[in-house]
This record gives sequence, structure tokens and C-alpha cells, in this order.
Amino acid sequence: MIELLRGIILHKSPANVVIECGGIGFTLGIPLTTYEQLADTGQEDTLYVYLHMAASQSAITPRLFGFKTRSERELFMVLISVQGVGPRLAVTIVSQADVGAFKKAVVSGDMRLLTRMKGIGKKKAEKILFELREKFEDITTADSQDAASFQTPSIRQDALAALIALGYTRPEAIRALQSVTITSEMQLQDIVRAALHIISG
Repeated sequence: MIELLRGIILHKSPANVVIECGGIGFTLGIPLTTYEQLADTGQEDTLYVYLHMAASQSAITPRLFGFKTRSERELFMVLISVQGVGPRLAVTIVSQADVGAFKKAVVSGDMRLLTRMKGIGKKKAEKILFELREKFEDITTADSQDAASFQTPSIRQDALAALIALGYTRPEAIRALQSVTITSEMQLQDIVRAALHIISG
């Protein structure tokens, strides 16, 4: 997976950006929120990347999307997991949404906020609420616990980063680490091993 691209902005528009990295120009679809934060043409910038594979009957077409922040990319990825929400609509939503406000609207069931967004009718809003409410509740809870439990011990932070690097979600990793009783004798690998044991049940 491509995590990010860092290079020179060759061209930008509210919908796309061309960034040159190592002599290769990459075209990425972007939300308006990213466009507004991009460096000027000719300047260097960094974008977090998502590679989407669009499958049709005749071919699989790759397309890159770029985001100025990880949180925008994460929201995009969660949105395209909803049945009936494709990359184009997901980019439209991210373009209009403050990430935190959007998550709160979903968790609280705020239909009005969702249906005021371009591209989201009542049925689509209901679908998004139904499929994402529990996910966002888990993330919100985990983030609150993270703030309370992971601010000081650096070894916990290292273990959290290690679990995420292994492919576990942040909420999964936090919940597992909170169940591990860490002693002064434990090394990082011991903590990660204990957390993996908890995750695997």
C-alpha cells in the first residue's frame, strides 16, 4: 500500500492534483478541503494516499486519491465501506465535512446535518447512519480512553504503534493494550505479544 507521496505540485484544481515524485507524475483525486491546504504550484507538498481499485466486467482500473491529513483519508476509507457509497460521493462528503463534526453527527443520528450535504438524500443518510454509527462510537470511545491511558508511558505508545503496523485498527489495539498488565520487567515485544494473545482470544 502507498502510504504517502511527497513531491512537487505540477498542477492543481479543486478536484485533482498532479504531484511529481522521483521524476514520475501522479494524478490524484482530492477533496476540496485538501485543495484549500495544498502548497502553490512548483512547491513541495505531502499527501496521504489511498489506492482504489475499481472493478468492472472488462477490467480493473486503479485510481489514486490524496488527502492532506490522515483523518480525512480515514473518513474516506470508512465511507467507501458503506454499500452504495463510491469514491466520488466519499470525496464529495469529505469536501464538505469537518471530520470530527461528521463523526459526531453519525453517532448522534443527526439526519439533518447529513441530508444538508450535497449527494446525500434521506435514504443514503439512513444507510450511512446504520452502517457507521457503531464504528464511530467505537472510535470515539477508544480515542477517549487513549487520551486517558496512553499519554505518559512511552512503551504503551510504542506497543500501540507496533500493533497498528501489524494491521490492527487503532481501537482494537487500544482495547487490547488496556487489558495488558504492564510490569517494569516487560519489554516491548512482551507487551505486543500479550496484546496479540488478547486480540486472538
